[in-house]
Parts: sequence; C-alpha cells; structure tokens
Amino acid sequence: MATTLLPGWLDSTIRIVRGVWILLVLFLSLFVGSSSFHSPLLLLLWSFSSRFWRTLNSTFIEMWHTLFIFYLEVWNSKRWLVSGDDVPPKERAFIISNHPSEVDWMCWWPIAWRKGMVGDLKVILKKEIAYLPALGNGMDDLEFLFLERDWEKDKNTVAHRIESWNRDETPLWLTFFPEGTDFNRIKHEKSIKYAAEHNLPSYRNLLVPRITGFVSCVKMLGTHIDAIYDFTLCYTGSPKPNPLRALMDLAPKEVHLHIRRYPISTIPLNDDEKLKDWIFQCWKEKDELLDHFKQHQRFPDSKQGGGAVELKPSRLLYAWFLWWLSLISLALYRCVASPGFLLLVVAATAVRVATTYHTKTRQWRGLLPPDDYAAGKKQE
Repeated sequence: MATTLLPGWLDSTIRIVRGVWILLVLFLSLFVGSSSFHSPLLLLLWSFSSRFWRTLNSTFIEMWHTLFIFYLEVWNSKRWLVSGDDVPPKERAFIISNHPSEVDWMCWWPIAWRKGMVGDLKVILKKEIAYLPALGNGMDDLEFLFLERDWEKDKNTVAHRIESWNRDETPLWLTFFPEGTDFNRIKHEKSIKYAAEHNLPSYRNLLVPRITGFVSCVKMLGTHIDAIYDFTLCYTGSPKPNPLRALMDLAPKEVHLHIRRYPISTIPLNDDEKLKDWIFQCWKEKDELLDHFKQHQRFPDSKQGGGAVELKPSRLLYAWFLWWLSLISLALYRCVASPGFLLLVVAATAVRVATTYHTKTRQWRGLLPPDDYAAGKKQE
C-alpha cells in the first residue's frame, strides 16, 4: 500500500469514517432491496417458476453488486491485474481457486461484472456464514451453497441445488475452493503432515485439495457447463484481506488474478481417477505459478505473449453509485414521511431474515433438499 503523509491518528480516523460511511450505504441498500427488489412477495414467484424467479433475481443482484464494485475499484482505488486466458461473456463455468484469504470470492466481482455474470456468481462456503444476520440472508438471495464440510452430510444439499440449476439452465459461475479453508502457516503444516500420512502430493504454497467434493461437483454439473476456470489469486501491498481490513481500506491495493480456461470437452467426466489426477496436476502447476509470483511479484505472460491487463473503472460505476444514493435517499425520505412505508420496510426485512433460520422455508425456497430427497436418490 502506498505510504501516507498524514499523521497516524488522522489517517486511522479517516479510514474509520470512510469505512463506517460505506458500511452504512451498503446496509441501507439492503433495506431498500428488502422492501422493493427482494420483497417477500417476490419470493412467491418461486412457487410458480423457479426459472423466472432466477432471471429476475439475477438482474436485481447485478444492480446491487455495482455498489460493491464501485467500492472496490473506485472508493478504495484497488488495481485489478488479470492475466492468462481470456474467457467469453455469458459462459457457464465451474471455478476452482486457491484460497489465500477469507474474502477471495469477492475478487471475482469486477471480472464477472465485465463478463455479464456478476448476477449469476455463486460460491460454496462453510455453513456458519449462513446464520450471520443480514449477511447470511443476502447470500441466500445470491443462492450461495453452505456446507458443513462433511461430505456425507453435504452431498444431498449439493446434488439438490446443482440439479435445480441444471434443470432451469441457470447461468452460472459456481466457485469452489478445493483447499476447504483459507491458507495460513499452521494449516499448511497440517496439510503437509496429512499428505505424508496418506501418500498424497504436498505443495509449497497450497493446501492439499479435497478431492471428493471436487469430483462430485464436476460430475453433477457435467456438460451443463461450458468450461472449468482455474483461478490463481495473489495480493500485494499489505497483509492478506479480511472483511474488517477491506472495510477500513487496509486490504492490499493490488489484486492479481491468473486464469486458465479448460473446455468441458477436455475434462474426463466419466473417470474418477483421471479427475483426481487432473486436479492434482492443476495444483502442481498452480504451485509453480505462485513460486513465480513470489519471485517476480507478477504472474508469467500468457502463451500468446500477453502480460497482465489492468481493469480500469467504468464510468457506469459512477452512474450506478449515484443511482443507489438517490434510491436510498428516496427510501429514507419515505420512511420519515410515511409510517406505513417504514412499517413495510421493517416487516419485509424481518420476514427475510426469519427465513434464514426456518428449515421448512429454506426447503421451500430450494436452499435445502426436502426431507424425502435422500430416500428418492436411493431408489434411482
């Protein structure tokens, strides 16, 4: 991160004020969404057509994500450097990536927005996040998949959701972190020990990938996706990001993303052993990429000779930010001027949050498989 000429106390105060202000804007946008775009009445559309609901939902999510992308690219002035293979717009893909921090999946937003897929970006995360107030409910709207990291417990949840996406031909960028958790020194030492005990390859910069979840997801998605994207992610400029550092503009100022695209026709979908060999080979090459980055502070040029491309903030982001500020201001005015509207906002938000904790409602929304799903799978 660039050094500042301000006194330490003043710099810290400015960062806190900036962080609180953007948090307030993001929080208020949730209220606006709960009372309009994502009102409980909209959920009723799910009963009539999950495909139509997903189409509308994707549009609303794309609108909302422009606020986050403005924050990342403009407000915090981050540099986004993308190298490797170009990916076509509107392509259905399964994304695998290394996992250096807790918020890596947010780094896909700028490129997903430019490829027309930010409203269709979904992530497989640990279950605990689903129960965070407001945040967990918002991730439900994004159709994120929450797992207990025990495949016997998770396999039906994953199968049910992927079947639903396949059935509706949902546009999809589904992100899976094969390492299962973010990287640090202690976890790396445990991973090396585990690899030695189970006769698996170990890595200098990565944890051993979890094979069962990867193989199962790829086989379930099958030819319903067009490609697998292998993302390799690195940060420079400061310690690795977490939600608090990102909010206070203490996260790294440069995000480096290297992309490898594998058409699904090149993936051995019908052979589990070959799929395992494939992911291990990917991890070997990824380890070498990370070695190169450590030495040169950049990823190698592509085979075509091209280097990293910096993503420049679009003027559209400024327009969307002003649109959101106008919408939030109008909603706040209506809350003050109309007690009925305020009651609607509070009631709608309460209903949305309550659905996060109610199993039957989550099943109705397709977030969890029905009680008889496992029995039905056994009969097939």
